[in-house]
Amino acid sequence: MTQRNEFSGWLSKRGAGPFGLYQARYFVLRGSTLYYYDTEASPKENGSIELLGACVMNQPSPAYGFSIGGHHVKRLFQLAASSQEDKDQWMAVLVAAAEGRREAGRVPTPSVLLQLSESHNLPSDQPPPPPAATEEDVESLPPTTPRSTPPGSADPSPSH
Repeated sequence: MTQRNEFSGWLSKRGAGPFGLYQARYFVLRGSTLYYYDTEASPKENGSIELLGACVMNQPSPAYGFSIGGHHVKRLFQLAASSQEDKDQWMAVLVAAAEGRREAGRVPTPSVLLQLSESHNLPSDQPPPPPAATEEDVESLPPTTPRSTPPGSADPSPSH
């Protein structure tokens, strides 16, 4: 059951173990915290990711992949959706949660999805994006600074 300001569904999460295998997990976004479970009916979460101030990054591999990292996030979380549409929806709500916007957890409108999609497309004459960031790359990022605009207001600066 989904509550107000909650977004949930299945994603594949890369494990932290030595082989880093992807496993299906059920994710629930509540406010600015993303919880993950073995199944939709699991009574207790396997873990959680505090998103406020985190960076949600597009990943070229695996298909429909993205990651969550940042100075305060305990490790780089690599996730994958089952379709481009699911990836776009997840990235939109996770970016909103990371930025502390009120619409975090709401299903994004088509215009938000279009803006997100366009912000991740490169012109054909540009080289492909660099490989995914490693945990060391994320740990070396400078601490995030508070935003100067109030949550929910328009901000022309790029998303994390």
